[in-house]
Amino acid sequence: MSAALFAQSAAAAERVQDGGFDAATCNSSDCTSLVWAEVSSSLGVVIGPICSAGTTNCSTNGSAPFTPPHWARIGTGINSTTSAIQQTVQIPAGPARLAFNLRIFNSGVASGSFTVKVDGTPVFSATDTTPGYVIYTPVAVDVSGLAGGPRVIRFEGTSTVGGTAFTDSWDVDGVSVDAPDAPPPLVPAAGTSTPAAGSAPGVPAAPPEPPLARAAVSGFDFSPDVIAVGSEPTPLSAVSKGGSFSYTLSAPATVEIKLERKLVGRRKGRRCVKPKQGLKRKCTRYQLKGTLTRSGNAGQNTTPFSGRVGSRALPPGSYRATITATNTAGVSSAQTTSFRVVRA
Repeated sequence: MSAALFAQSAAAAERVQDGGFDAATCNSSDCTSLVWAEVSSSLGVVIGPICSAGTTNCSTNGSAPFTPPHWARIGTGINSTTSAIQQTVQIPAGPARLAFNLRIFNSGVASGSFTVKVDGTPVFSATDTTPGYVIYTPVAVDVSGLAGGPRVIRFEGTSTVGGTAFTDSWDVDGVSVDAPDAPPPLVPAAGTSTPAAGSAPGVPAAPPEPPLARAAVSGFDFSPDVIAVGSEPTPLSAVSKGGSFSYTLSAPATVEIKLERKLVGRRKGRRCVKPKQGLKRKCTRYQLKGTLTRSGNAGQNTTPFSGRVGSRALPPGSYRATITATNTAGVSSAQTTSFRVVRA
């Protein structure tokens, strides 16, 4: 007698601890969480990332929680800032959904980018000029394809500003991951027995699926070598004025192209820093001006670039572009190319 096999479907459960950051301990200068790791660096003062209304500078530019008392301000500070929060959560099986509330403040004097990653794979991105987030707006992302065990959920932002000024802000609150437990083993119905694998008449056992390979990038180039900035923001699919990045992927992946301006610096120990009195040895330093994030297919790809990150034009000068490709198997090795921006 053939077996009738049954598996109970599991109900979705919340996987994030303290998604509203309200269990954090805050004082007048900082907030500390036992479940969220905070990472930050700045040329000036870092704000947050986990914030409370009574913490220094947390409420500048109208920033506030979606649900009091706490929230997270990502990529925010006085002078150029990079910051992130992250937590390892269990996502045993799909369907799985990552949700959060997002508000974007554009300072008007800075440029920056915001990315949400699951185990290093970008699942959501925005810039300081992305429309639709002037007030808190819900975001929901299907992360079923990344389920299967513990995963690092990371919210990170970078905002760059010349001189000392408040940067952009990506305010986050109400983080949630809904996912069911892994399904239990198939159980034979009462009075039946489980057939051996492949023993059903005329039905061979299915071969296992090959593991997804990490994407490799090759042939990264930018053409032409010299461009003038176009009048429109960089498009997703059509060139206005400027040029195009071209590259080949060995597998589908999310592509990040970091744009850095080449500047003159002075050697201070092993570091190359801004020219200062007393430092004589010249060196070359690179200043991050923005990041392009695109979905790439296996084979030849082209990413148009107008000379703008969002609506912000790159100033004239020499630039280095660095590309990496990320899929569920990991992150590729980086490749670089260069180009120059001139006045139109």
